[in-house]
Amino acid sequence: MVYCLVVNPDKVGLKADNITGVALSVPIREQFTILRNINKKVKRIGVIFTQPANDSLIATARSIAQEQDMTIVASGISSSLDIQKAFSDVISNCDALWIPPDPSLNSEEVIRYISSTSLSKKIPCVGPNERYVRSGAIFSLSADAIEAGRSAGDTANKVLQGTPPSKIPVQELLKPKIIINLKAAGLLGLSIPKNIQDGASKVYQ
Repeated sequence: MVYCLVVNPDKVGLKADNITGVALSVPIREQFTILRNINKKVKRIGVIFTQPANDSLIATARSIAQEQDMTIVASGISSSLDIQKAFSDVISNCDALWIPPDPSLNSEEVIRYISSTSLSKKIPCVGPNERYVRSGAIFSLSADAIEAGRSAGDTANKVLQGTPPSKIPVQELLKPKIIINLKAAGLLGLSIPKNIQDGASKVYQ
């Protein structure tokens, strides 16, 4: 088996001699640093996440936020049915919203709901992918899906040619791309620094 863009693969049962692939490394420290560069007033970062799948990711986020003099305000969910209440609890107690990679938060309906509501509440949202940015998140910093697919394809070819998956190390994409939404930032009264704009792979005006 070859997987692609899975967060914490070892923790979701993807560790065996017949499994390898491309892991999704979430650049939390870089995301929080960029957020702070855009809005230095951020102190409380709200997040909703699926439990227990993303527990370790949130623990890491708490530690990194503390290093940067910020606090994580988190609300766990067990399914997409819990999103509205969890989001309501978080959005009223945070200065910014951070959405981690999470299958429960990745449908078009949920993306539109979170992005539009955070905009209406004047809360900047950091999304896990371009779809969130397109809907109103101010930026995302995430793996390049094309690069990930290419890496997974190369791995699959090696397996098909006879290399055991156990002999192919799990890969992590180390060059995330940043996508920004200048219009969303403007609606929130925020200005995205030029150096961040210059480094963006895509800019929504």
